[in-house]
Amino acid sequence: MPYVTDTTYRFKARLQQVPGGGPFYVLIPASVSKAIGRRGIVPIVAVVNGKAEVHASMTPCGGGRHRLRLNAETRQVAGARLGGAVGVELRVDDNPTADPTPRDLSLALRNDGVLKTFEHLPVGKRNHIIRWIEKSAKDATRDKRIAMTVEVALRAQEREADRS
Repeated sequence: MPYVTDTTYRFKARLQQVPGGGPFYVLIPASVSKAIGRRGIVPIVAVVNGKAEVHASMTPCGGGRHRLRLNAETRQVAGARLGGAVGVELRVDDNPTADPTPRDLSLALRNDGVLKTFEHLPVGKRNHIIRWIEKSAKDATRDKRIAMTVEVALRAQEREADRS
C-alpha cells in the first residue's frame, strides 16, 4: 500500500524530557501515528511553533506511538520551554536526502570497517551527526566528534551482528 506523502498533520503537544536529564521530545498523538500508518523510525519534516523547521525522524516509543526529539537549537528558535505546549506541523518525508559524508569522517569510518554501517543508519540520524561534526569550532573538537561517531557505528555493527 503506498504512503500518502502530501498530508500535513497539525497538533499541539507538551515539550517533555526523558527522566534523568535525557533528550527533550514531543509525544506524537496516537491519532497521528495511526494515520501515518508506519511502525518504527519514520523520516519527517516538521515546523515547530511556526518558526523552526526540523528534518528528523520520529522514533517509536511503544503502543504504535512515536516521539520527536527536539534539540537545543530547535527549542531555542521555536521558543519551546519544558512543560509548555508547542504547535507542530508535520509531514512524512518519503525521500529524505542524506548530507554527503565529510572526507575525514569517511576515512575514519573506513579505517575501522564501519563506513557501510554508518551509511545504513537512518538518514535523519546520519545528517544530525554530520551537521554536529561540521559545527565544530576547533579541529580538536571535530576529531573528538569523529571518534565518537566511529564508536556509534561500531556499536551499531555489534548490535546488527548480535541480531544475526
